[in-house]
Amino acid sequence: MNAFSVEIPDDDELPDPSPITSTSTSSGTKLLPLLTLNQILAYEDDPADLVWEDGVLAVGEEACLIGAPGAGKSRLALQAAVCTILGWPFLKWQTNAPDQRWLFLQTENNARRLKHDLERMTRGLSEADRRRIDDNLRITNIGHIDFEGICMSPDSTSRDMIAALIREFDPTVVVIDPLRDAGRGDLNNDGAMTEACHAIRKIVKEGNPRRIPLVIHHGRTGACEAAKVFGDDAASFGRNSKVLHGWTRSQINVAWSGTEEDGIVIFGCGKNSNGPRWKPFAAQLDTETMMYSVLENFDLDAWKDGAGKGGRSAASSKALPTAVEVANLVKVAGGKVTGGENAPGGLVQQLRKAFGVTVAQAKAAIEAARGVTIQSVGGGRIDGKQQALSYVLMDAA
Repeated sequence: MNAFSVEIPDDDELPDPSPITSTSTSSGTKLLPLLTLNQILAYEDDPADLVWEDGVLAVGEEACLIGAPGAGKSRLALQAAVCTILGWPFLKWQTNAPDQRWLFLQTENNARRLKHDLERMTRGLSEADRRRIDDNLRITNIGHIDFEGICMSPDSTSRDMIAALIREFDPTVVVIDPLRDAGRGDLNNDGAMTEACHAIRKIVKEGNPRRIPLVIHHGRTGACEAAKVFGDDAASFGRNSKVLHGWTRSQINVAWSGTEEDGIVIFGCGKNSNGPRWKPFAAQLDTETMMYSVLENFDLDAWKDGAGKGGRSAASSKALPTAVEVANLVKVAGGKVTGGENAPGGLVQQLRKAFGVTVAQAKAAIEAARGVTIQSVGGGRIDGKQQALSYVLMDAA
């Protein structure tokens, strides 16, 4: 056997079809781990590896959330963490990895802003669910005297602190917000962007290659650029998209709609290497819960046409659901709809999904139907415990 030969054991001697651990030459030089054909064919998928449906977020895979400043990227990432930890759907994707740890390395949101959002996102949760989030979510405190930033370049003074923090907390997902502050120099330069991406991958995955770097990055600004959130130009939505697009396995684009209704954003697929290219959709922010939910009947083609011409098109106007329609929706659900209004199964969200109305319209329809066709029960604190709001069918006539 020469110095560079590797003795591969028979397949039946291998304990499992996992990757071969790094082997060494006779001189002690490490070699890259390898897989045989039989090991590859014997591999069994773990559904939990696809953290979000269709692999939009997947174990060990880099992902990006890209949008212009003010598009709500940081808040969306927080919502993603809360929903995934609790096992709720996030926007249009089912989540498959509850109670996994999320670490936010961020430089933009202080404790006041974080409290504003998280207080509303977690309002109405049980104490047990609050504990789940408290156990599994950590966010850098940018107001602390010891905070030095999130730069991961080799010569950065914060690099060792970040590496130690990741080892100590051992998160599944590491959110970097924004990418600009994780690197050195002008990230519009290919060399600087390549260095930043390499540093993020090295630091985040050190000791655990299954960790997920979720990078938040700025997209292009302006109405015409926003129109590229989906379609043929979606891959180039981010700044210096050539390097970043080649590095990431999943790219979620988000753009502010600019419509007359506040809080509507547009989502487009820039890349999804682990599954099908998902269809674009619109979502709207509920300012009471600070969570976004999908608008099923938003006219994306009209919006893109208007945005591409330098303007923005409003969503199609929808009639308010009648009291009978509200009651019938409750009836279809078995006479009872439970869940706080920030929960995926809440009545507001069900009305939005069924009729394509806004948050405000859904709530107005409930108020109009209240006492005529439905009755709200529960909610608030009962016997010292937070209870989800429920609606019970009274009269569908």
